[in-house]
Amino acid sequence: MDRLKDDGERRLHLQAEAEAVLADASFRRSPTLSALLRYLVNETIAGRGEDLKSYTIAVDGLGRSVDFDPSSDSSARVQMIRLRKALESYYAKNAPSDRLCLYVQAGSYVVRIAIPSIAYPTMYRLQEVASAQAPTNPTTDKSLTGGNTTRRNPSTEPDKSAGKFFEWVHKWRGSTGIAAGIGIAAMAFFGYQYAATPETASFSPVVKIMPIATGGELELMPLVGAIRNAYEADLPRFKSARVRIGRRSDQAHQQKEAYRVNTRLVVTSTSHATLYVSVEESGNDTVLWNQSVLLPVDPVAASAQLTPLLGDIMGPVGAVTLNETVRLRDSTAGGYPCMLKYFEFIRSRDPRMESPLDDCFGKPVQEQTIAPTLLGMRAMFEIERSSSRVQPKSAIKRSVLFARQAVNANPRDPWANFAMATASYLARDCPAAIVYTNRTLDQHSVNPVFTAALAALSPSCNHPNAKGIFDQALLAQSPLIDRGRLLLTFAAVSQNRIDKVPDIKPSVPPETAEQLRFYYAAETVISASEGRIDEANRHWQRFSALCGPKAHTADQKLANVMIIPEWRSKLIAFLKQSGVTL
Repeated sequence: MDRLKDDGERRLHLQAEAEAVLADASFRRSPTLSALLRYLVNETIAGRGEDLKSYTIAVDGLGRSVDFDPSSDSSARVQMIRLRKALESYYAKNAPSDRLCLYVQAGSYVVRIAIPSIAYPTMYRLQEVASAQAPTNPTTDKSLTGGNTTRRNPSTEPDKSAGKFFEWVHKWRGSTGIAAGIGIAAMAFFGYQYAATPETASFSPVVKIMPIATGGELELMPLVGAIRNAYEADLPRFKSARVRIGRRSDQAHQQKEAYRVNTRLVVTSTSHATLYVSVEESGNDTVLWNQSVLLPVDPVAASAQLTPLLGDIMGPVGAVTLNETVRLRDSTAGGYPCMLKYFEFIRSRDPRMESPLDDCFGKPVQEQTIAPTLLGMRAMFEIERSSSRVQPKSAIKRSVLFARQAVNANPRDPWANFAMATASYLARDCPAAIVYTNRTLDQHSVNPVFTAALAALSPSCNHPNAKGIFDQALLAQSPLIDRGRLLLTFAAVSQNRIDKVPDIKPSVPPETAEQLRFYYAAETVISASEGRIDEANRHWQRFSALCGPKAHTADQKLANVMIIPEWRSKLIAFLKQSGVTL
């Protein structure tokens, strides 16, 4: 609870804390972020914070010209993402003065000040738990079912891994930007609950979809039906959790669910309604993620805007997935924890994760419904691991074998069909590739990983709906998956749809070298397609520097992020034609 007694006191604390933050070296090294934070603080103190728009911020806060167009220039939005991340990073390293932190909520430009548990609940609640309780060390309890149960038992010894864990959380906040920050934002409950009680790590958690609140507005009923259908049909396909449709009065299974999805619709006008969605932990009502979207009342027109929300809830960078990744970070079991490790590998592209993935993919799976999914992921892993760059043909053969096993195990599993489609494209088996592409999209057309990859692959086999797949990929995209952004840029080039490049969502530079390669390669193509050649050259130089001294030619450099030679040739031709110096 905010302990400031009046607006005058709040303004004084806001200004004092802002000066402390701005004096830090991290902000002194970034004049743009410093100027932006100072501007937002001044506008908030003056009482104009609620009226700020992206245009005003760009012109008055960032010094853009008066003809700035926020619909075509996302720089203001990107700088706000960077500012939120910089504030989180600052408080990860520095205690706030007088125990009050600055923070800026997603979707707002008002600078707020509150106690740590409100401003940054994850970081500080976990720290408080670590200092107030006896820390724990993970131990493995091999069960009769094959040793897939991980338990955590209290220990009287100091937990030397606590500092590493906070570094891990800080790293992932930095590398996944604002949505990951929101997704990780209140993992304190699991850090508290599972520090003192046994935990079974083999099964995915239950997410309960709560009834959609409308206030009794009858005109919203068709839209309610469309949202409910999207939840029931699409969320379970992500495989990050088991989905159950519940009633608010249903208390019988309260202890079995881990998360709740709450949804509220409010009439905004005769043609639109505002959708409020949040994901919270069932045990303590802590909100992990929330979003508001203006939707057309017409359910067909609203469906496209629902697509990215589903990924934000359960996708590879969704709130549930990120929270579960932290909760089970020490698990060595196969099955569901292995699935989380694969999602983490998708996000990080860290070669150090390859050995743990090899190990967990070979372990027994207790939750048999995800066994075909894991086979599909194993098939994808064979062509995504670093060794595939050296021996691509062998990697493709192994991928095909695992993909066939996955499809045989469950012909309707989305990951099984996606792996079979991808492996078939790489093996030049176009009839199979087209069949399994269609099956994948029939089963899971809102997955940002699937749609981005298939948008890039489908033109190579002249898929009759290649353009439609690309359009769907733009709807489902996640700016936090850097390889996905690169695949979308390639799809735009290969389909000669450069006009669609501005629809690729902006991102922020991640932290790891592997991720940065994908990021700078994508930014090179985006800048070149929009005629910003000097910027494209700078991005290419940064990309080249990450490719190592043995990569001399443009093709050798792109081989770090693209396994298919034809793709590299097309991109090189496009960049040279655009005027980029390679």
